[in-house]
Amino acid sequence: MSEKLFTQFLLVLTLCLSLAIFLAALNVIGPGKVEAWAVLVAVLAVISSIISAWSSYSVVDLQREALKPHVTVSYDFESRFGLALLRMKNTGGTPAINIQINWNNKLKNHKEKEVDFTSPNSNSEVVYLANGEAIYKIIDSDFRFFERYTDTTISGNISYQDLKGNDLKTSFQVSAEHLRGSPNYSNEELKTNYEIQKIPKSLDNLTSQIKNLSNQLKK
Repeated sequence: MSEKLFTQFLLVLTLCLSLAIFLAALNVIGPGKVEAWAVLVAVLAVISSIISAWSSYSVVDLQREALKPHVTVSYDFESRFGLALLRMKNTGGTPAINIQINWNNKLKNHKEKEVDFTSPNSNSEVVYLANGEAIYKIIDSDFRFFERYTDTTISGNISYQDLKGNDLKTSFQVSAEHLRGSPNYSNEELKTNYEIQKIPKSLDNLTSQIKNLSNQLKK
C-alpha cells in the first residue's frame, strides 16, 4: 500500500471510530444525558481535525507531485523559424535520469532517418534532463512537414527515474493535425529575429566590397 493510500485509510478509520464511539455512548448513556452530548462535542472536534488534516495532506501531496520529474514529448514550430522540431522536455520540479522511450511509431526527418532522442554514443535515450530543460530534434522545414506526413500523430511510453532511483512512467500521444493549414507562428517576431541574424554577414560583404572598390580607385 502506498503512503498516500495508507494515510487516507488512517484518516477514514479515525472518522469511523469517532462516529462509532458517539453511537455507543448514545446507546449506553442515553440521549437524555448531558454526558452523551459531551461525547458528541468531542467527536465533532475530532471530525474537524480530520477534515483539516485531510486538506493539509492534499496540499502536501500536490506539492510532492509537482516536485517529481515529468518528461513530455511534443511538436515545436515556434523555437526555430521555418523548422518543424520534435521536443522532449522535463516540465517537472526535479531532474529526470535514464530516460527511455518505447515508440509506437516514429517519424523520419528530411534525411530519411528516424527521429528520436537516442545519444550517438550509446543505446540509451537521455541520461539526464534537468527540470525545465528541453532537447530538440529537427524533423523538416515547417512547410514540407505537412506535405510529407498525411498523419502527424505519434505515441509511445516514456520511462525514467528521479534522483532517488524511483521508477516513473508516462504515456504520450501528440499530433499536429490541428495546425494543418494554419500559420505556424502567431506573430512576425520569430521571422524578424531570423532576418536580423543575416545583418552581420551582409555588413561583412558590404565592407569587403567597399575595400575592393577603394583598392581599385587607388590604382
